[in-house]
Order: sequence, then structure tokens, then C-alpha cells
Amino acid sequence: MHKTFIILALFSMGFTHAAAGEESGALRLYPLAESKMPESGEDDCVFQLKGTKDPKVKHFVQTGVCFPCATKGRPAGAGGCIPAAVISINNNQRALPRTADGGYDEPAFYKYGDYVVEIRSKFRDCKNVSCDPFHHDAVLTVKEGSRQQTFEMQGNCDSPN
Repeated sequence: MHKTFIILALFSMGFTHAAAGEESGALRLYPLAESKMPESGEDDCVFQLKGTKDPKVKHFVQTGVCFPCATKGRPAGAGGCIPAAVISINNNQRALPRTADGGYDEPAFYKYGDYVVEIRSKFRDCKNVSCDPFHHDAVLTVKEGSRQQTFEMQGNCDSPN
């Protein structure tokens, strides 16, 4: 009887810790809903979490489509609209205006409200790793206030011929 009680107590504690982990406020990425996506533009970059089995799933899209936005966070010289990224953080899909371009080997930054997203991408070394179907590896960092989460990504950029 005593062993049964101990096993039940440990089992109960396991559920308590699992529930606490779900409510810990971790930032999570969810697949993007196609119905909420803007029309694709040239030079879009589409990324997904590494380990995703379906290559059509999108978790983060850098798009050349311009979104009107408030002047808050707009880089100097942008007129009327700026490029954006689309992301679903904690199952809430949103477009984030770009605040800094990512040059070669430099990150791109996106910000709206309390959310700041940084992506660092690089071409895969196709001599050592298969580049099909993804030609880029990336690290995506999502920040909201004091919370921060980093995600390993893979993706492609469409370029006009």
C-alpha cells in the first residue's frame, strides 16, 4: 500500500511539472496559416524549424511585400511602407516590420510592440550537406520583454531568374 501511494505521488508530481512547463511562458513557433499570409513577392525567404517533416510547412517568412506601419521603429529613408516578416509566436500570427536589413553574414531585425525577431542565415555548404530542398541554415531569435528563445531553422529564398 505504501509503495502504491509513493508511485501515485510521483506520478502526480510529474503531471504538475508538465503543466507548469506548459505555462512557463516559453516562446513557441507555430506553422503559418496560409489564409493569413500576404501575397508572395519576389525574393521571399521561407524558413521552417529544423526537423519539420513536411518541406511545405512555413514557420517564418521574410517577404518583399510592403506593409503600411506606424512610424515607430521605421528605419530612416523608408517611405510609406517597409518590408516585413510573418511569424506565428505562441499561435498568434503577425507581420513584423523590418527595422534593419541583414547584409551578408549580418542579421536582419524585425520589431513590433514587445516582439523583436533576429534572423541570421547562411548558405549551406552543399559539398558536405545536401541542399535539397533547403539551401539556407538559420538561427532565429525571438524576444518578448525579458523572455527569449532561439530556434534552428532551414529554408530557401526565391530569386527571380
